Amino acid sequence: MELYRVYVQTDDHPHILEMIVAGENLRDAKKKALGHVKAANPTKGRAVATSQKNSTVVAAKKTGLAGALVVNKMPLTIHREIMKNLKEED
Repeated sequence: MELYRVYVQTDDHPHILEMIVAGENLRDAKKKALGHVKAANPTKGRAVATSQKNSTVVAAKKTGLAGALVVNKMPLTIHREIMKNLKEED
């Protein structure tokens, strides 16, 4: 299994979903990402099949190395500032 970043857009939605998907290949990852659309949030009004039909993979690429992926990097100073602010609130 490899890790892929898959970007999906659903018609009439103003956002693009970024998903990290494990798959045997790029085609498998895209299929899994489309299968995840709506299934993760079933209470939004449309049927799962309709949302999936109206969704498109707009980009996908292999990512990560050896099963690991950096999702975000934040400077240590931000964490220190958060801790400082939390202590001041106590």
